[in-house]
Amino acid sequence: MIKPHGIESLLKLKNALLSPDFHKVSAIAFEQNPWFTPEMIQRATNAIATQFLDEKAIRNWLNHYTLPPDFQPRRVGIIAAGNIPLVCFADLIAALVVGHSVTIKPSSKDQVLVEFIVANLPEFDIDIVEKIDRFDIDLLIATGSTNTTDSISQQYKGIRSLTRGTRYSVAKLSGDETTQQLYALSDDIFLYNTLGCRNITHIFLPIGYDIQILSRYLRPYPCQEFDDNVRYQRAQKTMLNQPFTDCHNFLMQETSPQNTTLPIGILGYSFYSSTPTLELSEIQCTIGFQGQICNLNFGETQTPGLLDYADRIDTINFLIN
Repeated sequence: MIKPHGIESLLKLKNALLSPDFHKVSAIAFEQNPWFTPEMIQRATNAIATQFLDEKAIRNWLNHYTLPPDFQPRRVGIIAAGNIPLVCFADLIAALVVGHSVTIKPSSKDQVLVEFIVANLPEFDIDIVEKIDRFDIDLLIATGSTNTTDSISQQYKGIRSLTRGTRYSVAKLSGDETTQQLYALSDDIFLYNTLGCRNITHIFLPIGYDIQILSRYLRPYPCQEFDDNVRYQRAQKTMLNQPFTDCHNFLMQETSPQNTTLPIGILGYSFYSSTPTLELSEIQCTIGFQGQICNLNFGETQTPGLLDYADRIDTINFLIN
């Protein structure tokens, strides 16, 4: 197994995330980015504290790996996304625990939270920069839209890179779901205001399923930006005489499963008579597709563990080989 580097410092970070100082930083983050409501920041940091900053979990995680004999610490560049609070933390902790140093370019939407994390990990060699110089790094991890990561791949051509582009997540209902499962599905859809690749954006329903019944269990979180998007889409579709179902706090629209670019505030759905075929190369998570490697239970999409790698690309293997 790999002996985790600096585990004591990482475990101290958990206390920092629960401190009054972090609450002050969270308030600043919300002022700068109204999508990051205090509740969304708290949910993200609670997930980090319980899933990532746990000594047993870290040791069990690294127990799956062995450092190659020729391993040498290197400088890892991380170009971070900004769709979810501290979404880059999984990459940061992976690089640090194996012994690398890090240069990170945070998203402007998430900068103050990342700065707080780095300030509370003084034992590690971490630099925050506005632009990563290709000559200053040995490895690169970049996350964003597919167009963005394609551009990054060209910009850092010749540097060993792990890039993650646009993905989406889907659910399939049978009609036999319990009330508890449907309430849990609401989190799978709306936690982080639908901005993550692990958010369910399309639901497959059996023919004859009453979507009005489903909508009773689905509730977005309070967020002015999300509500503004819903109002705008409602007005647009009404003006253009486009069909949709008004669920008050969000909209539902019957659409092709391949239409993965619905605007924020609209949940896509389609009806099936046989199990839908999925293009897994574009999917992050599924619910209700038993046997798929990315299938999860209701309510689990937004609580990945250390081994639940984005795009199913093993980050530790990338960093040590």
